Order: sequence, then structure tokens, then C-alpha cells
Amino acid sequence: MSHHDFISISLDHGNSLAIIRWLRQVEAKEYRCGVLKSGRIIINTKVERLLVNSLKLGVPTLQDQNWVAEKLKEIFDRSNIRRVARVVFPEIFFQIASERIFKTLTIPGSNYEIETFTSEEEAMEWLLNDIQTTELFEQV
Repeated sequence: MSHHDFISISLDHGNSLAIIRWLRQVEAKEYRCGVLKSGRIIINTKVERLLVNSLKLGVPTLQDQNWVAEKLKEIFDRSNIRRVARVVFPEIFFQIASERIFKTLTIPGSNYEIETFTSEEEAMEWLLNDIQTTELFEQV
């Protein structure tokens, strides 16, 4: 587990899951540092599922949104990520900023799915749903 006062990154190896929680609103330098650190962990641990909880993050600047969209594309292309669940504040400005970042990542033919949620519980249920489905097929 990695932790700063602005981001928490934890791993659940059994479910091939990384959980990133932004703990407060951040400055541009902190935001970029958190994204790069998360990216290294995602690539190095070869996790297939990612939960990003941005409820406390705030709205990044347009410049940071563009930067992070580019970096996430690079990270996802170099990783084993198959499912990404975003947890965002249910307010239109937060959702627009999040959508702007992830819109560039939802390319037809990509190896991963991205969904948006307003609670971590819903996001986790969706992320782990494919594990339960696979286990059911293996039992038959």
C-alpha cells in the first residue's frame, strides 16, 4: 500500500485489483505525481482491475485534464488493465471533468472497459462481477 496525504493506493492481489483514492483536493504537481505513481504501480503489479475514487479530488484544471488523459492512455496501453471503475461526485462539473479525461480512453477495440459510478460499493460490485461470472462458468 502506498499513501501520501493526498492519495492512497492499495492492492488486492487476489482479485487483481488496484484501488486509488484521492484523499483531498490537490495542486497540479500533486495530481501529476499521484497519477505517475499510480501508473507505475498499475504497470508493475499487472493488475487487471482498477477503482479510482475521485470523490474528494475536486475539478482539475483543463491543462491537467489533458495531461492526465494522455498519461492514462500510455499507462493503460502498457498495463494488463481490463476494467476501470471511476467513482465521481454526483455533480455535473465533476462529471464533465471526469468524462473529458476518460473520453479519450474509450476507443473501440481497446482491451478495457470504463464505467462511472457515484459510490465505491457500486463500482466494486461491477469490477468484481466478471470474476464471479467466470467462476460460475468454471464450476459448470
